[in-house]
Amino acid sequence: MVQVASFVVAIALAVSQATAATTCNPGQIYCGATLRSSDTALWDVRINDALRRANQPQDGTRQNDSLFRCVTPTTLDWVDWCIDNGPGVRCQPIQNDTCRRLGGVNECCAR
Repeated sequence: MVQVASFVVAIALAVSQATAATTCNPGQIYCGATLRSSDTALWDVRINDALRRANQPQDGTRQNDSLFRCVTPTTLDWVDWCIDNGPGVRCQPIQNDTCRRLGGVNECCAR
């Protein structure tokens, strides 16, 4: 029963991430690609602001394959560039096995 409830919560989080077009959930960690998929122009401004504040390049690879922490519904902090974590490592959705092993509530860097 606990496993079923955990699975339902994970699905609900995934759906909320996929449908959240203009805001994010404070405290949650997102892949840039996930945010950009809902509204590229809007999220590019916010992502580039977070990259700029972290002294990171503002290019497509950093935008897509970086992790960002949602600070407020419209503000992000840059956390990590997944490609720096080794060959084949990319930003992954919550449903990825590694992300699930890490608690299943945040996107993560994994193969």
